[in-house]
Amino acid sequence: MTIKYTEQQLNRLTKADIIQLFMSQQEQLDSIDKKLQLVLEQLADMNRRRYGRSTEKK
Repeated sequence: MTIKYTEQQLNRLTKADIIQLFMSQQEQLDSIDKKLQLVLEQLADMNRRRYGRSTEKK
């Protein structure tokens, strides 16, 4: 679970703390992006299976 900082709390952080916080946020965004890409690929695969070329001939 992520911590939500108030403006006062952020103003009290040192430069090193802010850099560490930013790096952590980047890692979280990378992780979320990878998970989202996986979900989108799975959805595209499911749609291809459901709506793709039919094996039935008319």
